[in-house]
Amino acid sequence: MQEANRPGPEEMRRNPERAFLQHMAFGGNPVDLILNLAQARANQGEQSSSGTTTGGSTSGNSGQSNTGSSNNRTAARSRQNSPAVQRRTRRRSRHEPDPSSETNEDVQDIRDVAYHFVRRLTRFVRLGGIGQYVTDQTGIQRANVFYEGCSEHQDRRCSVPGHHAAHVVRVRINGDVEIEFPEIFEPLRTFVGHTHFVPQYANVWRGLGGEIDRIQERFLQEISTVDFRGGMTSRVEDILRRLKQAFLDALGSAVRSGRYNAQQVRDLNEVIEAIREITIRELFEKGRDGLNYILLNM
Repeated sequence: MQEANRPGPEEMRRNPERAFLQHMAFGGNPVDLILNLAQARANQGEQSSSGTTTGGSTSGNSGQSNTGSSNNRTAARSRQNSPAVQRRTRRRSRHEPDPSSETNEDVQDIRDVAYHFVRRLTRFVRLGGIGQYVTDQTGIQRANVFYEGCSEHQDRRCSVPGHHAAHVVRVRINGDVEIEFPEIFEPLRTFVGHTHFVPQYANVWRGLGGEIDRIQERFLQEISTVDFRGGMTSRVEDILRRLKQAFLDALGSAVRSGRYNAQQVRDLNEVIEAIREITIRELFEKGRDGLNYILLNM
């Protein structure tokens, strides 16, 4: 049994200096104590390096954790820089617009085909009312307010690939209006230069877009004879009905032509249904709206 107050092996391990003093106080052999003290210090060094004590274990685990994290980051960077991952990343981001690009804003302005072609009909009728107002204010003969031909004004360009800035009405403005009545010319230029961003196939001259342009040219003189301040006579009704049917015929021919893919055909069928639902009375009212367009936009 250990002698009372004489330091034991555990005390020698925990606090060698204090154990030395206790050992000497009880007449212990200094040589034995020195040997025991050296052994205790050696044991402490081994425990610290191996991390077997509580403090050492925490330090050892932390070192292993740091090393593991470093290895994980290195592996992650290696995977991220691999050609396969870079190819997948490029594919995912290929269609994401640059926030600083005009294309980003243009994408938000893209109109569906039904919206575009319906307004190619209704705004053309409104043009008839606008022309009537211009004649009333300027004395320019109504047949000479607008001319057939390529539009000379365009409000914007489209930067979205595969899309065009398509005019809604395709006419030229009499130059005398610009010279003598600039306050009227400005809203006229805005109206005539108005465009929609649409898929390219809807604005090709040798396709449906060009066919609608030619319909507007054919009906320009007739729509310029309609009195939108008066009532809807049988003659006016006939003009508007034939105009509407010309649009439907052009769209139907496009659907049957075989030149358009399945999605485009579905889009064009939606246009046909939308135009069919427009009544002749509604078209006439669009012309009436044109009588006030200049006043509201001067």
